[in-house]
Amino acid sequence: MTIIVADDSLQIEKISKPNVKHYLMPYTSGYFAGRNLALSQVQTEFVLYVDDDFIFTNETVLEKMVDKLENYRITLVAEAVHNGVIIAGRANMIEIGYSKKGMCYRHKQIDITHPYLPHCWWTELSLNFFMARTKTLQRIGFDQNIVTSTRGHAEFWIDALGKSNSIFCNDVTVNHDSKSVANAVYTKARSNLRHYLLREILFKKNFCDILLR
Repeated sequence: MTIIVADDSLQIEKISKPNVKHYLMPYTSGYFAGRNLALSQVQTEFVLYVDDDFIFTNETVLEKMVDKLENYRITLVAEAVHNGVIIAGRANMIEIGYSKKGMCYRHKQIDITHPYLPHCWWTELSLNFFMARTKTLQRIGFDQNIVTSTRGHAEFWIDALGKSNSIFCNDVTVNHDSKSVANAVYTKARSNLRHYLLREILFKKNFCDILLR
């Protein structure tokens, strides 16, 4: 397995490991710009997408995700995230709704089970633990205008509408531990951009409601 690292850190720590490709970027280029760079270097049919505070366990069986992509007409498989106490994540659909502000998109929790996979549901909005066909993910891409914010997660799923057949399943889990990668400089930058970027996404994508986590 090849690991691709797109690094825009203030203090670069060079990674010299077998099967690791380490690309250096200007400071604060943004994690979406980094993901576009990394994605452009992927040469395999499938690519795994995870956050840096996810921890693999014996329950993180990637072969199950590969099997779904190989044997069903699916382009993206999202799975569950274990937050220490509870299993997070579920299937969400994006619908056109109406409000006093007019017509807009909003997320809605709707359970539509996949006809051949009882542990899976069709989804248009899930958490950031998924495996996808590389070509599908490259076609969706990531918005490089978003430097760092939890709102960028939702931005990706909005851009994926109409480009991916996605499912959410709960038969594979990964652990989540945000304290393991805590960084005061990054946390401050992320907090400063949070509210601005939420408004930007709402206006640009005509959203009146959005899944925050």
